[in-house]
Amino acid sequence: MKNLIILLSLICIQSSTYFSQTDSLFRKNKKEIDVNYNWSHLGRSMNLNYNHYFGCHALSIGVRQHYNNGAITDNQNYVYKNRGYSTNFSESIGLNIGYKFDLLKKHDYLMPYLFFQSQISNIRFKRTYEYSEIRDNVLVYHTDSEISKLFLVTENYIGFGLKVKLYKNLYLNQTIGVGIATFKGEDTRGMLFNKPINANIEFSHSVKIGLIYQFK
Repeated sequence: MKNLIILLSLICIQSSTYFSQTDSLFRKNKKEIDVNYNWSHLGRSMNLNYNHYFGCHALSIGVRQHYNNGAITDNQNYVYKNRGYSTNFSESIGLNIGYKFDLLKKHDYLMPYLFFQSQISNIRFKRTYEYSEIRDNVLVYHTDSEISKLFLVTENYIGFGLKVKLYKNLYLNQTIGVGIATFKGEDTRGMLFNKPINANIEFSHSVKIGLIYQFK
């Protein structure tokens, strides 16, 4: 009886070690494709990212395509918010670089995680404004727009994400983050707030929803 107990204990220890190593090896080599729709400081974009795991940690790299917004006349005291504007395809393409940390070692259906992401764009800004004038004793209102030169924009976000298993290797992914957006460029016409701008910073937030496919 004593020998049987010892034998069972050894089997349990070996099994635990094996599954622990298997889970660690699996997580170390886990790869993901992440497609999401993003609302950020510049406006709307579609993102395609590749995530590579090292244990509970993952590095992410990908591309984003910016979609121009409609006319923004009231910008809530922001200079750049929602005013990102691309005049051609190359200006709409940006770069994503990020990091994720899974909060749970094992999961079946839910995986909460923390993330950092930097979104880099080389893009213009569109300012739409209203003005009025008197013509033939009649007050006439007009709407006009101006487009800036190119700015180097970096949006840096930290936040919380949640993956929800939908089917086999397919997950619903949603995140919310806050951060700081930096802007570097030159507005020689003084389009933005009627003064030249060489660099600026604005507080920002980001919301994403999309799908993740996990390779096993």
